[in-house]
Amino acid sequence: MIDLTKYCAPESELRDYLKKPFECDGYFCASDGAIIIMTKDWNGDLGIGPDYDKIHKIVDVINATYKGYTTLDDVEEPEKEYCKECGGSGRMGRCPDCKGAGEVECDLGHLHDCNTCCGDGVVKGGDDVDCLDCQGNGWEYVNYGSVPVLGGYMNYKYVAILNDLGAKIVQSDKNDPRSLYVFRFQGGRGGVMPMRK
Repeated sequence: MIDLTKYCAPESELRDYLKKPFECDGYFCASDGAIIIMTKDWNGDLGIGPDYDKIHKIVDVINATYKGYTTLDDVEEPEKEYCKECGGSGRMGRCPDCKGAGEVECDLGHLHDCNTCCGDGVVKGGDDVDCLDCQGNGWEYVNYGSVPVLGGYMNYKYVAILNDLGAKIVQSDKNDPRSLYVFRFQGGRGGVMPMRK
């Protein structure tokens, strides 16, 4: 059985509904906002999930029938560089002014973005949380990890995930390089949002 929690958004994600697996159209799903993994076999905790109307449209595209699935074996990993935000440590400090909330209360009692951290809740230095930019890796791909896939572009971290799953992939609209990538793997299916070069 696949561990869906690996494909959920990190704790730093603002959309809480992406931090846990959820149920949609008879599937158990996990998403970080750019990839969605769907399987019928899951017995872990479930969260609320995103708005049904939004996710249902994507699930319909994923469940459509496509021809010409292929592997991603020959996609090369792009160049990496140290993360500029954390200096390669992969860690950041919780903001001392807003205590990591990203917001502070003004004299009138209204909440505003924290000036110290610009609303991120973290600052350079410290070892409290994973860096928001590199997700704790200490490095980032050059050009956001954009690699050519089937006439469009995909973030390489999703290519690596699909290869780990043994997935086969197709673009939902072969005439539009910005269309959703749809994939199938043993025990499930899913979709990946394309990216600009």
